[in-house]
Amino acid sequence: LDDHARVCYANAEAELLIGRAKQSLVGKPFEDLVSEDDLIALMGIASALSAAVERNLSIFLKQAEDSCVQVNVTISRLAASSDGTTGYILTCRDAGRIQEILSESSRMAAEEAERADLEPRARGEAEQRERRQTEEAQARKLESIGQLAAGVAHEINTPIQFMSDNLLFLRDSATELLNCIRACSTLIEAAESRPASAVLKDLTQAIAGIELGYLTEELPSAFTQTVDGAHRVAKIVRAMKDFA
Repeated sequence: LDDHARVCYANAEAELLIGRAKQSLVGKPFEDLVSEDDLIALMGIASALSAAVERNLSIFLKQAEDSCVQVNVTISRLAASSDGTTGYILTCRDAGRIQEILSESSRMAAEEAERADLEPRARGEAEQRERRQTEEAQARKLESIGQLAAGVAHEINTPIQFMSDNLLFLRDSATELLNCIRACSTLIEAAESRPASAVLKDLTQAIAGIELGYLTEELPSAFTQTVDGAHRVAKIVRAMKDFA
C-alpha cells in the first residue's frame, strides 16, 4: 500500500487468495477489499495505518465471487527507499489454511502424545505379562518340588518305619539279654555255697525267662532288615543328590 492506503503491488499469492488479477487490485483503496460487515477490521486497519506501527489483525477480504476469505494480516510500515517511496506492507495468510495447519499439527501432536503414552503402557503390559509368566513358572516349579518331596518322603518313610520298629525290638531284646547275663553271673558266683543241682535249676529258669529260642531266631533278621533299610535310605539320598 502507498501512503494513502491504496494497493500499489500484489503478488501471485494475493491473486490466488482473493481470486482477482493483480492488475485489478492495483490502485484500489485497501478498505474496498475489506468486507463492509467487518467494521472492527476497518477500524483496526485505520488505527494501524495512522499509528504507523506493526499490528496483527484478523479480517475478511472480499473475493471475486461475492464471497469472503478470512485472513490474518500483519501491517508493517515501509521504510523510505532510495527513491523516497514510503507506504505499508501487508502480509496476508489464509486463516482457514492456518487453522488446517494448526489442526493437523494438533492432531499429529495428539497422535504423538498417544503413541508416547502407548509405548510405556505397552512396556508395562509386557513387563506385567512377563512377570506373570515368571510367577506361573515359579509356581509350577514349586508344585513339582512339592510333589517330588512328597514322593521322597513316602519312599523314605517305609524303611525308616521298619528300622524304627526293629531298633525298639533290638533295644528291648538287648535289655533282656543283659538282665539274664547279670542274673546268671550272680548265680555262678554263689554256686560254691550251693548244690550244683540248685544252681543248674536257677540258671535254667533265668534263661527260660528270656525266650532264648525266639530271640535266636528273630535278632539276626531284625539286624539284617535294619541294615537293609539304612542302605535303602542312603540310596534314595544319593539319587536325590545326583538329581539336584
